Formats: sequence, C-alpha cells, structure tokens
Amino acid sequence: MRHEATGDSVEERLSQALAPSYQLVSKIGEGGMGSVFLARDPILKRMIAIKVLAPALAQDPESRTRFEREAQAVAAVAHPNIVSIFSVGELDDGTPYFLMQYVSGKSLEQRIQDEGPLQIDEAKHIIGQIGSALTAAHKAGIVHRDIKPANVLLDDDSGRILVSDFGISAVTPKNASGDLTKLTQAGMSIGTPAYMSPEQIAAEEVTDRTDIYSLGVVAYELLTGDGPYGISTPQEAIAAHLRDTPKVLSELREDVEPEFEQLITSCLSKDPDQRPAASEIAQRLAPGGSTLLEWPPPGIGELLGAIPRLSRLIGSGTVLFLVAALVPLIAGPLMSSVFTSFLTLAITLSGVAGVILLVAAARASLTIAKSFRRGLRNGHGFLMILEVMADKRGDTGPLIAGMREYARLDAEKRSALRQGRVLRSAAMLLATISPFPLLVAGVWLAAAGATDPFSITVACVGSSSLLVLLALNWGRKEFKEVREVRKATKRSEGHTDQKPLVERWYDSFETVRTGQAFGRGFWNRPTFAWWGGFSVVFATLAAMVVLIPLSVASTIGSVYFEKENPRLYFRTDLRQRIRGAEAYRWLELTPDSTITAIEAGEAAYFLAGASTPDDGFPSLPVPDRLSPFGGEWFTSYVGRALRGAHQFQVIDSAVVGFSIAETEWLRHLVEQPAWEAYATIARAPTMDMASARFVLPFPASVSGSRSPPFMRIYTIYEMASAGAARSAYLLSTDQYEEAERVLLETVSVGFHLMDYGTNLFDGLGGAGIVNTGVRHLQDLYEATGRGSEARFLQAKQDSVEAFNELIGTRVTPDRTGGAFRREIVRLVSDPTQSPTIRWEYLRYLTITPCTNVREMVFGPGPDIMNAIEAARRDLIESPGHEALFDLMLRPLEPGNGSNLLPGFLPQLAYGASRVAGFFLMNERLPGCVRLAL
Repeated sequence: MRHEATGDSVEERLSQALAPSYQLVSKIGEGGMGSVFLARDPILKRMIAIKVLAPALAQDPESRTRFEREAQAVAAVAHPNIVSIFSVGELDDGTPYFLMQYVSGKSLEQRIQDEGPLQIDEAKHIIGQIGSALTAAHKAGIVHRDIKPANVLLDDDSGRILVSDFGISAVTPKNASGDLTKLTQAGMSIGTPAYMSPEQIAAEEVTDRTDIYSLGVVAYELLTGDGPYGISTPQEAIAAHLRDTPKVLSELREDVEPEFEQLITSCLSKDPDQRPAASEIAQRLAPGGSTLLEWPPPGIGELLGAIPRLSRLIGSGTVLFLVAALVPLIAGPLMSSVFTSFLTLAITLSGVAGVILLVAAARASLTIAKSFRRGLRNGHGFLMILEVMADKRGDTGPLIAGMREYARLDAEKRSALRQGRVLRSAAMLLATISPFPLLVAGVWLAAAGATDPFSITVACVGSSSLLVLLALNWGRKEFKEVREVRKATKRSEGHTDQKPLVERWYDSFETVRTGQAFGRGFWNRPTFAWWGGFSVVFATLAAMVVLIPLSVASTIGSVYFEKENPRLYFRTDLRQRIRGAEAYRWLELTPDSTITAIEAGEAAYFLAGASTPDDGFPSLPVPDRLSPFGGEWFTSYVGRALRGAHQFQVIDSAVVGFSIAETEWLRHLVEQPAWEAYATIARAPTMDMASARFVLPFPASVSGSRSPPFMRIYTIYEMASAGAARSAYLLSTDQYEEAERVLLETVSVGFHLMDYGTNLFDGLGGAGIVNTGVRHLQDLYEATGRGSEARFLQAKQDSVEAFNELIGTRVTPDRTGGAFRREIVRLVSDPTQSPTIRWEYLRYLTITPCTNVREMVFGPGPDIMNAIEAARRDLIESPGHEALFDLMLRPLEPGNGSNLLPGFLPQLAYGASRVAGFFLMNERLPGCVRLAL
C-alpha cells in the first residue's frame, strides 16, 4: 500500500499505528532523515518522542538499514546520558519508526547560540557527561561518528546531558574482534564536516577515538563560542582537520586551567592513538556521572524535609506562646480581666493555641525520632539522615550529582551548599526552641531580683532573631549561587501543543461515557480560564482592599472614641451638679417677650467671647453698640477683690456701710454698661447663640465632628461674682428690690446657659452661676431680716447636697462591651437630663457608628437613631439649634481629606478607606477614618 508522501498523511497513519497504546500530540521537529513527533503514554503518564523515517527514504534499503541501526545501537546501551529507545514499529506501508525518550530542554547548539561561551565548571561537567555517554557506547562497540552540539540535548527536568542521533553510528558486533560493521562504501566519508575527525574525512577506519576528536571540537565551542580552526566553509573544515594546528585555548580563554587545556588539546590530535579514551575524559571531568543517584536514600523517605516541617510547627507555637507569656510579663497591672478586655482574651487564646501547636510538635518529634532510629538501624549514617531531614526542596540528590541547576557548580561549592542546608535547618530549629530555656532561666533569675521583664524579652526574642538571621544568611548563599540558573530554567512540556492529544482523549471519553449525562462542558475557550483566574485574584484583592481598611477603621475609631470621651465627662457628680441647680428654678425672672433670641445670643457672646477662632466657622461681628466690659480694670479690682471668700462678705459689709472710697469703687462697677447685656440674657425668653455668632448654615467644609468654638464661661462667671458687689451697693443706698433683682438676674443667666448652651461646659458654668446667685441671695435675705426665706434656701441647698451624697460622687459607668454605648444613648434620650448634657453626648453618639464594622457598613443601629430623634424633638428651640443639630448629623463625606490629614501615613490610611468606600458604595467608611485621623 502506497500513500501520498505528505506530513499530514504520515501523522494520521502514525496516530492510527500508535492507538490505543499511545496518544499522538504533534510534530516537534523535522530533518533530512525524517520527522520527530511528540506523543503521550497514558499508562505511565509520560511524554515520549517518536522518530519516523522520511517517506522518501523508506524505500531506500540503505536508509532503512541506517535508521534501524540507530534504534538497535541505542537500545543496546542503557545509560543516563544517552537518549533511551523504548520500542520500534512500522506504519502500514512499512515505513519504520521508533519510540524514544522525550527530552524537554534545548540542544547544546541552541544553548551556545543563546548564551555564548559557558563557564569553565559547567563546560567541564557537560564534556564529562558526553564522555560518560561515549564510554558506555564504546563499550557496546558503538561509534557515534556525529558528535556535535546539535546532537547533545540538555534535559530541563533532570539537568542531565543526553547524547542523541545515532543514525550514522558504526557498530562492532560483540563476537567480532576486528573491523567495524560499516554502512558506507569504501572510500566514503560520513558525518558533519565541521566536527569530523581526520580519519573520517579520509574515509579510513573509524574507532572509538573518532568520537573523541569530535568531542574536542565541541569543547572548543563550549569554551570560546567557535571551533578550534576558525573555519567558515565545509571545504575549509576538511582542510583544517587534516593539516591545521588548533588555536591555543589559553589565549582564547585566560581562565582555563593548564590540565584542562592539555586534555582538550590531546583530543584534537591528528593521530587517533594520541587521543584519550572516553572513559579517561569521564573520569577526569565527571566522576560518578554515569551513576543515577536515588534520592532520598532507601528506607528514610518519610524523613525528607522533616526539620523544616518541625521548625514551622514549633515556630508557630512558640510565637503564639511567647505573646501570651511575655505581654502579661511586661504589662503587669495594666492587664485587664479576661472577661472585660478583648485584648486580654486574645492573648489568652494565643497561649492556648500555642500550647496546642507545641503539643503537636512534641508528638511529631517522637515520630521523627522513631524514623531516625529505624534509619540508623538499617545502616544509614546520622549525617546522611540529617541531610535528608534538612532537604526541604527535595533536590539534594541532584545537588550531590551535579545535575539540573547545580551542573555549573564544582564539587567544592556543591559540598558547601549541602553543609549550608544542614546548618540552616539546624539554626531555624534552634531559633524556635531557644526561647523556652531562656524564658525559664529569666523567670528563675527574676525571683532572685537579678533581671527584669524587658531583659527576659530581649533575651528570648534576640536569641531567636540571631539564629534566624544566620539561617537566612546560609539560605542567601545558596540562592546567590543558583538563582540565575533557576531563573533561566524553563519547563517546556507545559508549552507543548497538546490540543490533538486532548481531542483524541475526548473521542475515547465520548465512547465510554455512553448513557452518562455529565459530559465535556460547553465552556472550553482559553479566555474562560483567564477570566476565572482574574476573578479569584480580583475577589481576593477586593476583599483585602475592603476588609483591611474596615478593620483598621474600626480599630482607629475605637481609639478615637476612647480619646474623645475622657472619664471626666461621665462623672456622676458633674451631672448631679447641673441637676441640683434645677431646685432653684422658681427663682428665675419672668421673661421679657420684647427681647429676641438673637439679641440674647449677641449679649452672651459679647460678654463671654469665643475661644480660639476657627476658620472653618465663619463668624459674625459683635455689635458695636455694646461697650466692652472687662479689661485691666475688671481684672485688677473685681478679679482680686471679689474672688474667693470676699465675694460672700460684701453684702454683710453693706449693712455696716462702705467707706467713701469703697462706695466710689462700687458705683463705678454698677455703672458699667455691660450689665445691660447681662440683664438682656437674664430676661430673654430664649437664647440663640449660634445664630448670633455664626453665618448659618454651616459651610460644607465643616465636619459634623467639629464643635463651634466654646464661649469663655469664666468671664460671665466673674460677672456673677461681681453681682454680689453690685447688689451690696444697691442695698447700701436702700434700693432693696433692685438689690434682690440683680441677684435674681444672676440666677436667670445661669439657667439660660443651662437651657440654651450646647456643651457640658455651658451646663456646668450655668449651674455654678445659679449656685453663686442663690448663695448671694441667701446672704441678702439674712442681712435684711428675711430669715425665713434665707432658711428656706439653706434647706434647699442641704437637700441637694444630701441627695448628691446619697447617690455617690465620681461614679463612672462600666466602659466595657456595650455598657459605654448604652450610657451615651440613655443620656441623649433622657428628657430629664439638662439640655447641655444631651447636646454634649449627642456629638459622641454621632461618632459611635465609626467604632465598629457593622455600623460602618450598615449604618447606625436603631438605638442610636431613636435617641437622635428624641433629642431632635426636645433640643431644637431656635434656628441656631437646628443648624448645630444638622451639623452633628451631617453625612460623613470623603471630601478633600488631604487638607485635613498632614503626613504620609494618615493620607495613606484615608486613601485606602476611600478605595474601600468606593467598592462598598459607602461614604461612612472614609468619613469615619478622616474623623479619627
């Protein structure tokens, strides 16, 4: 049967001939003698190469004989540096083929073209391995006759050098003692001219030394990138091989050793008898190269990488255990109960997890010790077992034999790497164990007062760190030696076109799955894999981008919340001081409906002023119609004369009478125009300080977490004290009703600050002013003979003080868990609390959602929203209150955080939160981070 001589028909017939034992994949090469295909052995799950004689040569008896001779020659030799032949066969038209070992790497010719001359040590190793392959071939009576870089392959998987293409080899039968069996006629030379020996060119008898000459030419190319003669044409090559002297190798390559140069030069001797045998070359350049080294050695395979595995297990347990042991040791009394502190609970759980891991490590150690003992009993030495246990890469066998990426290293360097692996593993194991004896010794010394917690920590952590650094240094040395080779090494099997193989497999699959619904699946485009992979990567990155900022924001928010809520604000005695002033509400003056809330607010800011100006709050000018009250006169006279006990003696002095100088001083005080503003506050039905002070509504650049500048309550408080002197002057001039009125003004001013202020300091200041006015009023009643009224006020004061004593002072709520939050919600929602207290805690309530991940994602909880609505109903009494309320509840927008967050790390945290907020479509997250930072 004759077929059309095309590549496609050969491939189709070869696939049929191989089925079902082998699955043809694709053609991977083509030459003058034939084609090479890639196939797969489904039983052994390995790739194989199939060489098919070209159809044009299949009818030529000599070509067929030569092709078959290659299979016979190679099959007769089993050697790790010769491409193996598995079986032979014929197509349906008689075209021969044979199955051989598939080598995934490039040829030596390609390697020289890509990288140029090789390092001396690697060149020696390659020449030695070729010599080892030729030694085995020569012993079997085979002369290759075509040794050249194109016929030498570098196997990526094993790192070995493999000699291929024995198609023109000469074979000496084992029962023959003389001439080689030849496939050439008399006077015919065969081979590649650039690498042919003189006897090949002269068509004389070839011997094993013929291959040595070709090997010498290959050695020159490995070391210099060019042959020994500098030829460019086949004719020049023939002439040079017959008569020319090779170029001096040491002049072309200065780093070549004399002994190595002499060996290569002798290979190129014109006299075959002067050339060394292949066995001599192999012995000198690749000792042991013909031996396949099993790794790990028999009987101790379960110990491979045991030390690194044990180190990871002990190391994890040690870190967790040391955290649980050293943190309490350092923190001491700062540690909270495990039931009230999440940090303490986490540290405790860390210790429990560490102990569990260490127990598991102890059990693993016993198993390793048992295997170690069994290995020693089987005849292994302890150093060999340690080397197996230290091998976490599983490639010490190739390292010993100088294969794969270690082929370029000489024996001394490979020995150093082996020692370094053992030392590195030992150092890492010691690093995980060393803290325990040091911790025990430290505690023992601490009992004698000879050390402290910090020293113990330094000793434990420092010893491990030093050993880890030593281990990393040994690992760095190995990485430095072989990193370039590992980087350059590529696995070519993964890039092989296996589409034909896949299609043929599915043909079989469809045949055997008859009756089964679960089939191939319709998504078979490569882009699907990319989309799937990118989806996983995107999901992982998105989770990190979202979850990490959320976690960080929650932590930062908790710290900020703690910082912004000092314990002072939660002292019960402060709140009771404000509530106690309510007992005197009946003393408040009847309001004057002609006074507007804004006029009262202007008067308050005129008297008190604001704290440090804030550009974020555009302010209105204070009206010029009111002259300033205070200055040097007020500080010098009122501040000194009426502060402390003197303010409670001035009314008694009015009964006795003042001197002329004192009267003049008091008259000057009473005539101060600032009292007009004081009376305006006292008589106003309501007060709107925000509308009087600021441009409303507040600009968008103002964050809801920022409060407007506080008033200086201290100045109004001093005026309340001066009110006693003012009342005393009126009393001395027999103006009894006016004297009482000015003290009632003081009480009313205090209530206005308590009712219309927007922070705790307004409330405390107002309560203090009320109490000051009441005490002065009591003095007035006693001085004017109104004892029953004085006793009534005293009784009120005694009952308030008794109540405060009964409930206790300086009582703070539980700040663990949700108790802190519940207290704030209660204070904001409670209509019996002073408005200033509710305003104060409303600001803290609005930042509470920034302290936990749930509310950052889902918004404020119902308890917060209910409290906010209750506060809205009760607290808003003016446009200024409404503006302040809306400011506190303003959505936390990302905005331009860079202007508010100086420094790289705050801006980085804010930027990450904005990215997370973008993915979540949530503006609360970046707002919370900006708020805290």
